[in-house]
Amino acid sequence: MMARRPGAPDESVWGKSRGLDPALPPYPLIRHCLDAAAMALHLWDAYLSENQRVRIAEGLGLVGEVERARGVVGLCAGLHDIGKLSGFQFCSVHAGRYLSAELAGDRSRMTAERFGHDVAGMAVAGEVLSALGFAAEEDVRFADRLAEVIWSSRAFPPS
Repeated sequence: MMARRPGAPDESVWGKSRGLDPALPPYPLIRHCLDAAAMALHLWDAYLSENQRVRIAEGLGLVGEVERARGVVGLCAGLHDIGKLSGFQFCSVHAGRYLSAELAGDRSRMTAERFGHDVAGMAVAGEVLSALGFAAEEDVRFADRLAEVIWSSRAFPPS
């Protein structure tokens, strides 16, 4: 494994392994998330009518902010698997072999409580959105809605 540049993402964190060549390392999570965001933006630009874009913006609470809604859709798609940055990394023996020493060393911090990456994603989505600037009082409801959108890419949102 190549040495990582300071400040560069750790590409040993995997996003996809099923169906890929088992002789190769799994597909990095950062690349998978960027691919999903890019695809969501492409679909927005190439396939949605202006009326559909307006309705999605309204559904996100972004009335009259279609371009911001486009960015938020890309953000949600990009964060849909953020929960894989958890103990989930150890669920595949094949993929786990490629984790950096720094991340593989955290294996002992795993608890007996197991849950899917969808639940882990929902648990951390609020913090991620807060770090991205959705922390102001007026943004809290919006951030909660986005966290549900991110989580519901895998399951049904909590009631």
